[in-house]
Amino acid sequence: MFSLSKFLLGGSTIASSGGIASYLVPYTSVSGETFFFRSQEGVDFQLEKLEQLLGETKQRLSEWKTKFNKSKEAAEASKDQEFTTSLDLFEKIAVNEASLTSLYETIKSKIETLKSKSEELKQQVEQKLKLESDLALVKTSLDYGNQLNRLLSTWESSMSKVIAEFQTNQSSSESSSSGGGDNRRSKGSRNINFS
Repeated sequence: MFSLSKFLLGGSTIASSGGIASYLVPYTSVSGETFFFRSQEGVDFQLEKLEQLLGETKQRLSEWKTKFNKSKEAAEASKDQEFTTSLDLFEKIAVNEASLTSLYETIKSKIETLKSKSEELKQQVEQKLKLESDLALVKTSLDYGNQLNRLLSTWESSMSKVIAEFQTNQSSSESSSSGGGDNRRSKGSRNINFS
């Protein structure tokens, strides 16, 4: 069972063959001899033309075969060259990728080390600031203590003067009271002696 494409192909082949025949038949009949025969009777078959045509065809086929082989070799060489180039490129990419991976790991390790050092430095700075704050607090406390000590010394000196003055006044008062004691006792016992 023929398909539509086979049917159309057969019809076009028949039509083209008929077209060529309709072109060549009048030409050969007018020229007086056919392509393969020297005379209309067809007594002598022209083998020379067939041999010449066969030789030309073989030569053309040989040339085409040579060109085809050269093209095939060039294509294979180009294919091999492209494959080799692509393989070298992929190998270089793999090597570069390994180098980049190693460099990334090294940089990552350095960053982790720097991060750890930064934390240590931060703790040291915080401790130093705390010590400086504590030192400033101690210094301020010492200043306040010195001021308080000076105030206490001044207060002690003042109190010593007051006590000395009080004792001096008390001694004077006792001296004067011992001389006029009989008169006061005669008048009554309203005055009290604090000695």
